[in-house]
Amino acid sequence: MRSILFIAVSLILALFIGYYTAQLSTAKMIWGGVFLIIFAVSFLNIEFGLYILIFSMLLSPEITIGDTAGSSLGRGLTLRLEDFLLVLIGFSWFAQNAIRKELGLFLKTPLNRAILIYSVACLLSTCLGIMTGRVDPKTGFFFVLKYV
Repeated sequence: MRSILFIAVSLILALFIGYYTAQLSTAKMIWGGVFLIIFAVSFLNIEFGLYILIFSMLLSPEITIGDTAGSSLGRGLTLRLEDFLLVLIGFSWFAQNAIRKELGLFLKTPLNRAILIYSVACLLSTCLGIMTGRVDPKTGFFFVLKYV
């Protein structure tokens, strides 16, 4: 029964990859392959994923997505390569924790409470700034999201 399920899942995955290989451009397929390799490396050893993330912070290009009107910095919303890698490595970490239940979701450290208090303070101060009209909601939301 397991071998039939494995063959069925492999066939569906092969059809899915074949369809998108024909539809997408070469550059998008290369980026997809690179992200898949990074996901696999991070899944096998999360420490290597963190090394990749640190290295990408050094050479990462900036992509301007849109404009945040009324922002105090006077620039648009920017995304970098490490933002995407952070999400990708986070998903691989969650997948690894889902498979290996003995790892636990978070390590118990003395810093956990301080990090939580700091994150809540950032969120509350941004909400207070939005309510008083000093912070644009879109700018504040994305800043706190990237920060946390």
